[in-house]
Amino acid sequence: MNKNLCFFLLALLCSYFLQAQSKREFPRQFSDTALNAKLINLQGDTFSFKEVLQKNQGKSCFVDMWASWCKDCIQGFPKAKEMFDIYEKNNHFLFLSIDKSTDKWKEAIDKYDLRGQHYLILGEWKNPIGNFIKLDWIPRYMVLDGKANIIEWKEIQADHENIQKKLK
Repeated sequence: MNKNLCFFLLALLCSYFLQAQSKREFPRQFSDTALNAKLINLQGDTFSFKEVLQKNQGKSCFVDMWASWCKDCIQGFPKAKEMFDIYEKNNHFLFLSIDKSTDKWKEAIDKYDLRGQHYLILGEWKNPIGNFIKLDWIPRYMVLDGKANIIEWKEIQADHENIQKKLK
């Protein structure tokens, strides 16, 4: 019994450290495949993710990956809006949706009064950006610096202290 308990505790401790380590270490730049992902803006124009990031250089960028059907995303919108109100002056806010329907995507933006830049990622859940960041849950929040380097890789709370520390 003692041996099993020690093994269990050791496994639990190793799991904790591996998770903590993987949370700290992440790529700082998007892959070429992710940068070539196609996005659509509210007017129906198509852009590469690289073009969108280039447009947003010079300021840090709060990135919210979401979908209109996602209950957790909807519950997180008030905090995302609060972050916009606090940090919008010195930062860009980029909302990337993985919706299937452009109509549902646009309706949700209006319904929840989401302010910022809005793009629909072509490919829904399995898209080049999602694959690169190992998207396994939404909402997913990230922060990019003024040169589009990733400085916050993965948070599930819009107002997490790690995000607030990186937005000026």
